Amino acid sequence: MNLVKRYPLVSLMLLGLIIRLIISPLDYSFDVNNHIAWAKDLWNRGFINFYGLPSTEVYASLYPNYPPFAMYIFYSVYPLFIAINKLTWWLNVSFSYFPSQLVFFVQSRVFEAMILKLPAIIADLLLARIVYIFAKKIASW
Repeated sequence: MNLVKRYPLVSLMLLGLIIRLIISPLDYSFDVNNHIAWAKDLWNRGFINFYGLPSTEVYASLYPNYPPFAMYIFYSVYPLFIAINKLTWWLNVSFSYFPSQLVFFVQSRVFEAMILKLPAIIADLLLARIVYIFAKKIASW
């Protein structure tokens, strides 16, 4: 409890992160399906002629229509999903007491969406920190 009083902003940001992670699998917008498909396409086909090829999974957009920087974010986060998926499978095979139902959740579309939401969640927390710094400077005038 002493840490909460000493570092209230860090405590609030940690609480915000935990809440966002808890509610993130509950719902996601339809666009996240596109993000998942584009991340997979980039990972499997690469960046060459990416915008000229139709997506392998068609949801709202047949062709990718987000700017390249967003695609780089999707591409850079997708290996995290692959690594967690492989780790979960290895744990399930290696240890008999590992909860096998967790493997199905990690392999689900909802979990993929959670992973692709991480950059936005982290960006929100960083923006909250920046706003706090500016507000603290303005309030000290």
